[in-house]
Amino acid sequence: MTLHRSCLLLTVVAWTLMVGPSRGIAAEKIDFQKQIKPILAKHCTGCHGVKKREAGLRLDFRKPALAGGDSGVA
Repeated sequence: MTLHRSCLLLTVVAWTLMVGPSRGIAAEKIDFQKQIKPILAKHCTGCHGVKKREAGLRLDFRKPALAGGDSGVA
């Protein structure tokens, strides 16, 4: 899997954990600032952040991440 696909997959999983429904499992409250943002900063925002937006995708904030990039919405 390429780095970009890994980054996209990680982002989808992170957002799903934050907003997705619990399926009968006691869900732990996810803290985006402490648990998700550091992972995105380490693996994704170097290419999809403020200074560089490969494929038009920006992952350093929720709104632009959900807006997607050149290939459509996330």
